[in-house]
Amino acid sequence: MTVDANSAPAGTWQRLALVGMTAGLFATLFGVGGGIVMVPLLVLLLGYETKVATATSLAAIIATATVGVITHGLLGNVAWGYALLIGIPAV
Repeated sequence: MTVDANSAPAGTWQRLALVGMTAGLFATLFGVGGGIVMVPLLVLLLGYETKVATATSLAAIIATATVGVITHGLLGNVAWGYALLIGIPAV
């Protein structure tokens, strides 16, 4: 499924915003959001194929994680050695 800004069905952008806010809420409250909340909502509410929903969720996670690590890195809250030991194998 491809989403085109000029031909998206009515209400698509509102539903995308709802998915994002729901994932953000769950991430804030419980530390989960991307794969557990966002992917199923993209599939169920917007009819995305599973692969597209997963890739969309990963793109959102990369964006938010990048902002988070930069912010916390500037504040001195990141143990870079441990982050690399966890992050490199995770990738």
